[in-house]
Amino acid sequence: MPYFFGIKTPLSNIDIVDKINNIITTLPVEPIPRELIHITILYVGKYKIPNEVIEKIEKDLINIGYVKFKITDIVDIYPNMSKPRAIVLKVEDIQNRLSKVRGIIMSRLREFKIPIEDKYIHTFSPHITIGRIRSKIDMLQVRDIVEIVSESVRGYSKIVDVDFIELIDSSDGLYRTMRKIFLNPQKQDLDTL
Repeated sequence: MPYFFGIKTPLSNIDIVDKINNIITTLPVEPIPRELIHITILYVGKYKIPNEVIEKIEKDLINIGYVKFKITDIVDIYPNMSKPRAIVLKVEDIQNRLSKVRGIIMSRLREFKIPIEDKYIHTFSPHITIGRIRSKIDMLQVRDIVEIVSESVRGYSKIVDVDFIELIDSSDGLYRTMRKIFLNPQKQDLDTL
């Protein structure tokens, strides 16, 4: 999973992570380290995006403004209950701006004939992966995991406003921000001073 557009840095301090990780370590689930928590907006894949394309994407996104979303207490299994790979918290795209950002990036990448390897290209379901299911487990165990984690996050919600997204390189399991793409012209001006 080398390159993707997402939101990582602003999520590294969400307050529920430690509580979830304490619960998950008692289950057949590998918790996601705090510094790797993120929302994937668009998975690109192995193709390194040329600088000129990133600059065009920056120009397209500069006037989006703040993107507001809600981290919910809805726990789900991805890709589905019969093939459990990850346990996630659902994210509500309050203003539909995450979807808009995704659409703009996809349009620009297609214009430049850059292949997009996102498996879920036609369905965008924003979420935060909180744990990976590494061992083979049955449906009853999956339901138990969802129930236990759901109980630990019941009633949790957090509204998050972000004014940038990131192009992230995830090679070697490290999630390095290659570029911040600002969604607010004033913030970009301040960052370049």
